[in-house]
Amino acid sequence: MGGLFDVDGPIMNALQDLMVLVVLNLFTILCCIPIFTAGAALTALHFTIMKMKKGKSGLYKLYFKEFKNNLKTMTNTWIILLFFAIFLAFDYWILYRMASGAGADNLSKTKIFLFNSGTDMLKFLFLLEYLGIFIWFAIFVWVFPYGARFVNSAKANLHNALLLATGKLPRTLLMMLFTMLVPFFLLVAFLKVFPLFVALGISLPAYLCSFIYAGVIDPMVRKAKLAAGIPLEDDEEDDEREKRLLEEAEEKEKRLLEEAEERETAGEKIEEKQTSENQ
Repeated sequence: MGGLFDVDGPIMNALQDLMVLVVLNLFTILCCIPIFTAGAALTALHFTIMKMKKGKSGLYKLYFKEFKNNLKTMTNTWIILLFFAIFLAFDYWILYRMASGAGADNLSKTKIFLFNSGTDMLKFLFLLEYLGIFIWFAIFVWVFPYGARFVNSAKANLHNALLLATGKLPRTLLMMLFTMLVPFFLLVAFLKVFPLFVALGISLPAYLCSFIYAGVIDPMVRKAKLAAGIPLEDDEEDDEREKRLLEEAEEKEKRLLEEAEERETAGEKIEEKQTSENQ
């Protein structure tokens, strides 16, 4: 039993990780206050949690270093997500008003949620609305962990996050569940101790999600490392060098795919020309 409470024992390590999560949560809240920086803050949070799980030190300094770097790479991605979130919220408000004006004087939020909105057209529009919200949230839970390890354009980030969300749907649903329920539980179940949400409302869901997406992101990173020539066993690699080389590996793979498509297109044109000449 004595080993449990040793300085390097599991209980002390768990308490230490919990304290790190509390500090990272406060950092993330502060860095999200200018709303347009939230994408960089969330990406830095996921990157720092990944390094925390590997036992890396200097996590607080690392967080702000990654936050600064992600301002260049993830802000556009977040702005696009934010725009669609505002659009979906405004669209929902319009649909709600339309349903209220369609004779549903005693319309409740529960009825709206169950699509009891009057006409078949409104029910269909509400169905599209909830589908849009689901897709947005599915992309949201993947795009920041992905952006923490790969540098891409906003279009590529969102596209790859959508592919991950649909291709790994069971993992996506679990991540969505953690992202929604943990903050809700901290707010509702511990309403009298509200600081728990301030302490863990963002970092704890991210930490739990890291166990789910690690089985997808880590193999992608290993594959990119092999392509870039980064030693897999090197746990003390320079983070900026690693991300730069991963970016170069992705660009190289993209160029190879484009060249293959160009050769395929050229071959098809030659075949068409030969066919037309034979005729």
